Amino acid sequence: MAFYAFYVALYAQIAIGITFMPLWLKAQGLGEATIGMCMAAAAVIAVVVNPLVGIFADRTRLNKVILVSLITRQRASLSWGMVDRASHGQRLGSILTQARLTLARSISSLAEIELSTSQHTHGFYEGFGFVLSTVTPSGFGPGLDRWDMTLKL
Repeated sequence: MAFYAFYVALYAQIAIGITFMPLWLKAQGLGEATIGMCMAAAAVIAVVVNPLVGIFADRTRLNKVILVSLITRQRASLSWGMVDRASHGQRLGSILTQARLTLARSISSLAEIELSTSQHTHGFYEGFGFVLSTVTPSGFGPGLDRWDMTLKL
């Protein structure tokens, strides 16, 4: 069951990212052409890197070691947990975050969840028990600090 939960969490995150990333990039002031290039670059990187990892695993016969290391990793990451500004105040973000944390807690091998957020939303995650690890001034861009946070499970 944990294996299925892992894949649901992995691909749900990718699906959400692909769906909402262009909207977020547009909100950051990027033009349509730049957004298109960013999205295409991510796809091209995946098309190139994924087969190379597969070839490496096959040639070195480390495919089981690679798979086990991915499955037994004791840390999970949350990313792109955004809610449209028009939906703020309706507890939608809290409900979605709690659902992701519940899923993570159901995977017995996980010991910690990490995330990167900004100075604008760190308080939201502190409410769930996340603790600040580091702050990188302008880590996401000019005036947008990167706050790395962790939650021990």
